[in-house]
Amino acid sequence: MNVDLKNIKLVVWDLDGTFWKGTISEGKIDWINENIALIKELSEKGIVNSICSKNDFEQCKEALSEMEVWDYFVFPSINWENKGSRIKNMIEEMGLRDINVLFIDDNHLNLKEAEYFCPRIKTASEKDLGEIYTQAKNLKATDKELKRLARYKILEEKSNAKGNFESNEDFLFASAVKVEICKDCENEKERIHELIMRTNRLNFTKIRLTPEELSALLSDKSYDCGYVKVSDRYGDYGIVGFFVVKGNKAEHFLFSCRTLGMGIEQYVYALLGSPEVNICGEISGELKKGVIPPWINQSEMGDAETESAAEISEKILFKGPCDLGSILTYLANGDMIKTEFNLVNEKTGVYIKSANHTLHILQSQSMSEERKKEIIDELYFSSDNFFDTDMFSGDYSIVFYSTFTDPMLGIYKRKSTGELVAFGDWCYDLTNDKNRADYLSGELDSANCKFTDKIIDDFKAKYEYQGRLSPDEIVENLVKIRKMLNEKTLLVLMLGSEQEHIGNTLKAYKNRHFFATELNSKIRTAFEGYSNVDYVAFDDYVTSQQDYTDSISHFSKIVYYKAAQRVIEIIESNTHNEIKRRSKFFLFATKVLAKTKKNKVLFSFMLKIRRIIKKFI
Repeated sequence: MNVDLKNIKLVVWDLDGTFWKGTISEGKIDWINENIALIKELSEKGIVNSICSKNDFEQCKEALSEMEVWDYFVFPSINWENKGSRIKNMIEEMGLRDINVLFIDDNHLNLKEAEYFCPRIKTASEKDLGEIYTQAKNLKATDKELKRLARYKILEEKSNAKGNFESNEDFLFASAVKVEICKDCENEKERIHELIMRTNRLNFTKIRLTPEELSALLSDKSYDCGYVKVSDRYGDYGIVGFFVVKGNKAEHFLFSCRTLGMGIEQYVYALLGSPEVNICGEISGELKKGVIPPWINQSEMGDAETESAAEISEKILFKGPCDLGSILTYLANGDMIKTEFNLVNEKTGVYIKSANHTLHILQSQSMSEERKKEIIDELYFSSDNFFDTDMFSGDYSIVFYSTFTDPMLGIYKRKSTGELVAFGDWCYDLTNDKNRADYLSGELDSANCKFTDKIIDDFKAKYEYQGRLSPDEIVENLVKIRKMLNEKTLLVLMLGSEQEHIGNTLKAYKNRHFFATELNSKIRTAFEGYSNVDYVAFDDYVTSQQDYTDSISHFSKIVYYKAAQRVIEIIESNTHNEIKRRSKFFLFATKVLAKTKKNKVLFSFMLKIRRIIKKFI
């Protein structure tokens, strides 16, 4: 084995025959206590651990949990797919370089496959564990509080949540990223030195310093030195960046890979006045003069607001399809806005829209835990948190709920016990053999389900197609939901557009505007006189076909902007909070930008104009 643990940031473990003796799917396994101790020891020494195993996820999680070691792993990848591509994706999601990763496996073919996908990765077999034990003991314990592990847990949570947003920018806006520049560098010399020596992907200058050289640098008053702290709604990342500027040149400019994709380096670069940076080596990103990422420090920046405001101090829930994230981009929401968007099954990658269907919201409260588990286990398009919701906790001042899910999804009845479940475009029956080939090929929207004949046959044997819920049935469910909520909670229903999307080519959306018209009317009638029900009606903001994007349920940024103003109005009227708003100048630039989209030259020019407005107004 030719591996120096001093250069390793991540160890990826195989399980069968490596982490433990035996094959878990075949029966009893024997624990290797030295490996369990090694996981904990590596964590205290700043090296995180993950899993890449061909196995059943739940079975392995249960076993590792029993031994109280599951929580020491991040980004575990346990399924039956090939390992090489999975390890590559894992490294990318964690913002690491393959040269700083060690993969341990008892199968030499798996090791070779990993080396093919990640040419610089370090590999070892179970026979090398003795040497790894020895090296680990000689490393200094730099992280006994397991801060590095905790921060990668935050990244893991963010990675899972990111799949609920249609765009990375929407996700970043909703993340409420906070950046703080600090100048008391002497007090944080140890962490700063660690950053200087360990960072690579976002270390633009790559000048390494000894502790003595760093001390001399920090004591030289001719240099402007500072470190960077970052947090967001998912957690606190601590100190993740360091810079040294003299005149108009950055002598040091570096950031932890944990901030990759957040725009932190660009924000700090702009804040420092875009100094000259002599970039050394390979860098994951670029620096642009005058560009300030608008999702950072939203509550502090004068980024197109007409007035300053306090962050929300009462809890608010947004529940429904993840395009609601487009509304959140216009709110400085702080930590008080929570979201329950569409789910993604971590094990299968299946995209789960049905968790926000009124049927399943009601079942979350009425169905026994045993029955829930039965249904989850037999539905390929579900997940362990399929019935989870915080909607009825009683802690929310306002619940914004989208009515867009129910009209889209088909309903299936469980033959044995009568429960209803929702899945897929309502007009394509999964149990009808004429649709089978298109579901198998992915021609029909399968929510990323990798269907097989067996999966479809098993589902067909247990469930029968019912069509979709009628407007009356949807309204009946909404009335039940309203009764189950805390009486003081304001329920705000997001109502679909009643204007035809002329460009529609999809069967599932045909005449959707008629359905929305009937549904909206019945909703308003059912809740007439309710003081704890309000609406955000998208029909109020759609004025032309340009206000739609790819469907009647997806809108232009202008529509989401206008809807966001209505959301802000509702929040401010029903809580003790003010919410920051985009300025009228920004809205005007957005409108003009949308109208010039077909003219590439004009569109590019207006995009620059809007960026200037966002920066200075």
